[in-house]
Amino acid sequence: VANKKFKSISENVLYYYNCFAYDLFSILILGVSAIMIVFNKQEISKLLDCSPMTRKYKNFQMILANLTFAGFSWGLIVVISFIMFKMVMFTPNSLLLILNSLIFTLTCLAIIFFIGMLVKNKEAISAITNVVVLGCSFIGGVFIPQELLGKNVLNIASFTPVS
Repeated sequence: VANKKFKSISENVLYYYNCFAYDLFSILILGVSAIMIVFNKQEISKLLDCSPMTRKYKNFQMILANLTFAGFSWGLIVVISFIMFKMVMFTPNSLLLILNSLIFTLTCLAIIFFIGMLVKNKEAISAITNVVVLGCSFIGGVFIPQELLGKNVLNIASFTPVS
C-alpha cells in the first residue's frame, strides 16, 4: 500500500512539473517584458545614455536583473513542489525534473529577452503572452498528452522550449 501511495505521489510530481512549464513561462514573459518595455522607452533610454556607465555594462545589469527575477520565480515554484511533495522530491527522477526545469527557465528567459527587445507596447504583452505561451504549451503537450498529438505537430513542437 505504501509503495502504491509513493507511485501516486511521483506521478503527481510529474504532472506538477509538466504544468510548471505554462506557469513559469507566463510569469517570466509578463514580468521580464514589462520591465524591458520600461527600460526601452525613449525617455528612459536617453536618460540612461547620459550616465557614465557603458552600454555594455547597462545590458549586463539588465541580464543580471532578468536572471534574478527568473531565478526567484523558478525557486519559488520549486520550493512549492518541495512543500507539496516532500516525500519524493529527493529521488533521482525528481532531481532530474528540477534540473530540467532550470534549463527550461534559462531557455525561456532567452526567448523572452528577445521578445522584450522587440515589443514596444504594454498592451501587446498580454496578446503575445497568450499566443506564445498557450501555443507552445498546447503543441508541447502541457495541456494535451503528446500521445494524442500528430507527428507533424510534434515536429513543430520540438522547436519550442516546452516540448
